Amino acid sequence: MSMRLHRLGGGLLLAAALAAGPAQARDPFGLDVPLKVGPSVLPRLDAVEGKPGCYREGALFKLRGRNLGGAAGRAVAADFAPPRSSPGSGHVHLAVETWRPTWIAVRVTSPAPKGAGAAWIGIEDARSGHGRWIAGPLKVAVCNPVAANPVTTLGTKVPAAGGAKGGWAGPGDLTAQPEPGQGEWGGEGQEGAWEDGDEGAVGQAGSLSGGLLARALPEPPPPPADRDDEGEVEPGEVLVASADVREASALARELAQEGFRLRRRQVLMALGMVLTTFRVPEGMRVREAVDALRQRYPDLWIDANHRYGPMSLDEATAPVRYARALVGWHGGGGCGRGLVLGLADGPVETGHPALAGRDVAVLSFLGPAAAPAPSSHGTALAGLLVGAPESGFDGLLPGAALQVAVVLRSREEGRRVDTTAELIVRAVDAFVGAGAQAAVLSLGGPPNRLLELAVRLAEERGLALAAAAGNGGQERPVYPAGYPQVLGVTAVDADRRPFRKANRGAHVAIAAPGVDLWVAAPGRSGRYATGTSYAVPFAAAALALEIARGAGPAEARARLLDAARDLGPPGPDPRFGHGLLRHPGCGRAG
Repeated sequence: MSMRLHRLGGGLLLAAALAAGPAQARDPFGLDVPLKVGPSVLPRLDAVEGKPGCYREGALFKLRGRNLGGAAGRAVAADFAPPRSSPGSGHVHLAVETWRPTWIAVRVTSPAPKGAGAAWIGIEDARSGHGRWIAGPLKVAVCNPVAANPVTTLGTKVPAAGGAKGGWAGPGDLTAQPEPGQGEWGGEGQEGAWEDGDEGAVGQAGSLSGGLLARALPEPPPPPADRDDEGEVEPGEVLVASADVREASALARELAQEGFRLRRRQVLMALGMVLTTFRVPEGMRVREAVDALRQRYPDLWIDANHRYGPMSLDEATAPVRYARALVGWHGGGGCGRGLVLGLADGPVETGHPALAGRDVAVLSFLGPAAAPAPSSHGTALAGLLVGAPESGFDGLLPGAALQVAVVLRSREEGRRVDTTAELIVRAVDAFVGAGAQAAVLSLGGPPNRLLELAVRLAEERGLALAAAAGNGGQERPVYPAGYPQVLGVTAVDADRRPFRKANRGAHVAIAAPGVDLWVAAPGRSGRYATGTSYAVPFAAAALALEIARGAGPAEARARLLDAARDLGPPGPDPRFGHGLLRHPGCGRAG
């Protein structure tokens, strides 16, 4: 290349029934540790975006982060001295125009002091006399007062008609128009987004949408030795992850000379990466393109845009409500209050009695030309997660907020339901940006490097993921359950027998109820459903509670595996993993 690309290198007391013998001597879930939910969760600022991109009177900034809560007792301020543990005497307040849990829009109403070269923007505790930073601060440059149009780094654009629904931040900003006739903006854009045509710039060194290099992405894995599990792919598409927009732009310019056309570029701020979708040259197969690009750019995360399907088989018959007792789960209407859950699936019937009045926000990631999947699968999973107890569809965490990313589409006149790696990655990014503790991925397909990168980055940022082990009845993994950062969940029935069509293998980490479950169904009704899909919410809810008690995703997974009730032969096995999930939920069992 004419300019060298940045190298992507370096870097639940249980019931006595839990154990076959005496009660365990230690509490693997640390119930004496209070739940860190609601206002006790510390806010975090991840990035500051601005127009014109530097501090000056009248400038508009958008602060992105997680657990930002509301404005009560808080203020946004700028300081012109290097940050200390408290704001300095030279700080000024910024006018708050919009305050959301994942972003805040503020406007500068005071000029910078003469001679100031930089400002640090952050959230402070207004009730402490402005003596303590709560989040941030993040550094931005002060505009050159002489320049009418200050030099800024490359910015991002959002369609003017875009806007997330339900009060949560939408997917990453797009920086590339779709191909003519494709129309795949897909509802992208942020609530309160900048108008189309304005150039913004992140004023933070290493920003994703800036020209400076972001933190390097981890090293991609070596080429797979076995290519038999290629799976279905989107025709003619390959995906590439970059550390920042400058790197992505340089790659796009070079590949254009080889016939690769830029279809979409998405800045995934929460994950810390730029996801680019290319159209391969005419006459070239996707596998050939991936192999060629990997050989030429061994430092980059490159893969096909694989397809993934829901892991459900709706063939249940026996009307038995057993799941909570089997797990040992205790809860009530307030269980999960203050938590945020993610669900990447199909549409959800939010007017169903199970979900009416629940905190459920739905955002579609599908383009206008794509037909959404039926709402049966997503509605069932949403009800299992946050269903209202009084509705008869008791959710595990009815007090939690649920962010639904609609990624499943219907193809071939309804005969096929699937999604793509690209859409799953974007959903995971949105969950991280929304401050979710755990997310449900009840879908599966082949391995994909971009999906692998997303789950690795999500774990680094505190999001725990649980995915379905699959319903093929085969001794082979499905993904994302197959990744070590994801808790692979299989299904058992009321007698702890394995679901006969569940996949087996090393990717099975734990078992949960998933056979003949009573779930919410479209049209204000219910049904019995079976599949590894329906076991995932139990594991995800337990992970979320452990994250809220202070565990990281890896520790949360370890706690669940440590407390699991062994099934089958002693020790972990390919059918049950570590055994049956056991967790008291929001209460103490026994």
